[in-house]
Amino acid sequence: MTQYLLKCGIPRDKILLEDQSTTTLENLQNSKKIIDARPGRHYTALVTSNYHVYRALRYCRKIDLQCTGIGAHVAAYYWPSALIREFVAVHREAKHAILFVIGWLLFTWPVWAEIFG
Repeated sequence: MTQYLLKCGIPRDKILLEDQSTTTLENLQNSKKIIDARPGRHYTALVTSNYHVYRALRYCRKIDLQCTGIGAHVAAYYWPSALIREFVAVHREAKHAILFVIGWLLFTWPVWAEIFG
């Protein structure tokens, strides 16, 4: 990303690099520390793959990082595996997992009622 910004004419001294994280949540937490350490107003845009914006903004809300999400284009061949990964990642959260199971049980209730009925 640094190389891209430099090619776009952004001066190197205006680029703040966060390279210590290994997960999205860590990246956002580390970035929030960098942002909060800077003086002035903080207008933040989160730019990520378009399929990843929802989960990233959920993390932002969790750590109280106010920002706008911007989804970048992703190649069509990558979409199926990316959406599956995002679906699993979102549903690993307890609230989503419980809602998913309840929804699945309600949706399949007619089948269960007929089998055990």
